[in-house]
Amino acid sequence: MNTNIKILLTIVLSVFISGVTPLRASPSGQGDETTRDAYSLLTMPYNRRPLQLYRGQLQVNPGFRFDIRTRIFDQQGKNIRDMSKDVTSVRYGFPAEIKYGLTDFIETGIGISYVRGGMPSKSTRYYRWDYYTDIYSADEMRGMTDLLLYASLRLPVAYKFFDMSLGGGIYLPTARHQPGQPQHSLASVERVIVDDLGEYTVTEKQIYYRYDIPNGSGVPVYRLAGSAKMTVRKISLQADGFFLFPAKTGTNIRWSHSLHNGVFSYTSEEYEYLTDRSVYVNAALHYQINGWLDVHLTGACFASSGGWTERYGRKYAHPEQKLWTMEPGFAIQVSPALTFYQTVTIPVSGKNIDGWFGVSITASFNLFPFFKEKTP
Repeated sequence: MNTNIKILLTIVLSVFISGVTPLRASPSGQGDETTRDAYSLLTMPYNRRPLQLYRGQLQVNPGFRFDIRTRIFDQQGKNIRDMSKDVTSVRYGFPAEIKYGLTDFIETGIGISYVRGGMPSKSTRYYRWDYYTDIYSADEMRGMTDLLLYASLRLPVAYKFFDMSLGGGIYLPTARHQPGQPQHSLASVERVIVDDLGEYTVTEKQIYYRYDIPNGSGVPVYRLAGSAKMTVRKISLQADGFFLFPAKTGTNIRWSHSLHNGVFSYTSEEYEYLTDRSVYVNAALHYQINGWLDVHLTGACFASSGGWTERYGRKYAHPEQKLWTMEPGFAIQVSPALTFYQTVTIPVSGKNIDGWFGVSITASFNLFPFFKEKTP
């Protein structure tokens, strides 16, 4: 295991096992769970909330996300997607997350998602005087993603105007990472054509290439994360970031096909690979309009590099990718236990990557399952 991960886990476990005394009641809403009011904690507005959950707070976050590819950025950062010719690619997912506050400044959680999508390519037509062939290709993806386990530690002080947290986690390779056998097909029809040249027969062939794309990475991937938040009255500025890096190289299979007498046959071969190291950072400006409504505008950047794939006994580096997005959104608290979040993702610029316009909706359920309020 990486040395940084060992150090982080040692700090978290030592703090947790040592039985740190919980914070007493304070204007920020933090305090001993026998003296604080659960209703006040659950209705705490964003600008007065710390970065993590309170002690004993359980949060369940099911969501839905829909994305449509609106841009294709090349190596120079130019958008090469032709709106009039390129086919539409869509994907959607159902993310879910469960978080729990071990103390007022130690949080743990798990996360996973179901994803489904398709990415068709432009059709290609080949002509000859007595036949023509149309070729279609599509990548299809569906299934669960890898399971994320994580823990984070924030400043052990009552939140007033500044907060900071650090965390570590790991994506376990629980999702399917090997592609399934392709499902190619061939259709052939003979058509009689009558034109100025006379009557003749043309053979029309349609070839469909369908590739199965898995969702998993196939290897454990470590996650280091950090957040910081500063609030002045109703305005808050929050910055988040995480760094992902693989634990080791992986082994996968690659499919090849041949077509003989109208029938496809398939063979597979093993190859080694190393997933990219990736960084994601964002900065969000929040405005607390009132106690139940918060609006925000986020600027985000994603970058990945360092991975490679083996082919014919040689390692080929993955191209560096970058993507900048803008993400306006809002949060509405409809009850003490339920808050809705909605965010729109708008791709601004990028390099060697697709830009996706996305809409994300999350329902956040919050409660204190073991909370026992002190009675007089």
